[in-house]
Amino acid sequence: MAVHKVTFLPLGKTVEVDDERYPLADHGKPGSLLDIALAHDIPLEHNCGGSCACTTCHVIVREGEERLSEMENDEEDRLSGARPSSGGTLWSRFRSEATVKLTWRDTEDIAIALSERYPDTDPLTVRFTDLHRWVTELPDFGDDPKASNEKLLEAIQMAWLEEHRNR
Repeated sequence: MAVHKVTFLPLGKTVEVDDERYPLADHGKPGSLLDIALAHDIPLEHNCGGSCACTTCHVIVREGEERLSEMENDEEDRLSGARPSSGGTLWSRFRSEATVKLTWRDTEDIAIALSERYPDTDPLTVRFTDLHRWVTELPDFGDDPKASNEKLLEAIQMAWLEEHRNR
């Protein structure tokens, strides 16, 4: 039995992964990062339910890439057009210790980070150009700055507003 650690950023949440507990899903792929995230209440978008039919649950691996299992051809094909310009490697399956930075679609996590960094700022007063810059300047943010769009920025702003109101 091997136990490994995975850290999900920007949450800074480190979880221990026991090889005997994974895989969790019916697809049977070893140690899906999606399965690990969901099992530890870490929100990660996954439109296809983790069946490797889309790329919404991809994450950026900042450290420990060499400890990950090799991608299958279909997984590599889907992720090949989505390489982050900021470094790191996109991945969806796990083999050993790794540090994961979340992406633009992790609106709740970004909202928490923005709320902590700008506690006195009303999110509704922030222009999207400034919001984009602030998100990309977060120390734990790791996605391609060009991968955002108005819909994602609005979702981040609304999640930040909810976080701001719940303080």
